Amino acid sequence: MKTPASLANKRICRYVRVSTDVQEGDRQVFSTDSWAKYNGLFIQESYEDTEGNNSRDKSTKRIQFQKMMKACEAGDYDVIVVDSLDRFGFKNNKELQHYLYLLDQWGVELWSVSQGCISEDDVATVFNTTAAAITSEKEQKEKALRNLEGRINNSRKGNYSGGPPPYG
Repeated sequence: MKTPASLANKRICRYVRVSTDVQEGDRQVFSTDSWAKYNGLFIQESYEDTEGNNSRDKSTKRIQFQKMMKACEAGDYDVIVVDSLDRFGFKNNKELQHYLYLLDQWGVELWSVSQGCISEDDVATVFNTTAAAITSEKEQKEKALRNLEGRINNSRKGNYSGGPPPYG
């Protein structure tokens, strides 16, 4: 199992993602800064998707995420650090594994403040990462279903359920 000490002298960038305009990335920045300081590490660059809708299932549309991935492919970084795995943002386990594969090909490790090295290929890490990705996808679907059911129930009661405001 890798420890943060193994990251000494590595080029580290940070990725911060919030899902909506209502959220702020300050907590994630503080968390990753604290982690780096505690471990004697330096974060060279911060890529932050903190404006607009940065849904986890729209990685191809997140500008800073794509910029970071291009920088990693170009060999600019050895490590990406995120506050937690879900902040990296992925649609499902297949997409997460795709990104982990790309990062591995480029020699880049993915680290989480709360989960350690996510890109390790030992059985425990692979199992835990896969389980977290599947759980995240399931949670996303359940949240969407609850939202839809709430809107339907609101409509049945004759209440406004979102969308463009009704006339009159």
